[in-house]
Amino acid sequence: MEPKYEVNNINLLHEGADAIIQNLYDFVGGTEYIKINDVSFFKKTLLRADIAWGDDCNEHQEDKFRRFCNSILDDLSEMFNYCVVYKIKNNGIEHWDCIKQSLPEFINTQKMKHEKKKKCDCFSSTARCQCFQVSYVEAQTYLEKEKTSYLLCHHIFERKWLNVLGLPMPGRERVYSLKNPIIQ
Repeated sequence: MEPKYEVNNINLLHEGADAIIQNLYDFVGGTEYIKINDVSFFKKTLLRADIAWGDDCNEHQEDKFRRFCNSILDDLSEMFNYCVVYKIKNNGIEHWDCIKQSLPEFINTQKMKHEKKKKCDCFSSTARCQCFQVSYVEAQTYLEKEKTSYLLCHHIFERKWLNVLGLPMPGRERVYSLKNPIIQ
């Protein structure tokens, strides 16, 4: 599904930015499910990333992209504040594990497992039942925000983009940068 969004600063011709936006959209299932106070996680995260990109034309693209990625990475930890459950008969509850799968993958799995048992369309925005629920719960953890974000970054970022965030490529000790190449 193609995301519908508006950005002011982000250069959508940048291969990484466009792909990251699409991956984020695919991970959270668009703008329909993960919301707080009628503001979707996707739109809020994209707005912050757009602001982080900035509008200085003289600034290097790599620096803008790094801020964009860091902004999205910072917001990813908030996903642990959402409790997504699918209730089935006999008090059975399935919880979404956001580390292992995207929200659409969870929904498709539940549809396949319970398609003959359910008569309603639990996952539509107009569902009458309360089978599928998304709630916001303030997470309480001893883990740092950055570390929880790294648990989810494999859904959003390709390994080469994590290099931009300061993680060396596999087998390397230093981070590669266009401004400071490894080979001199």
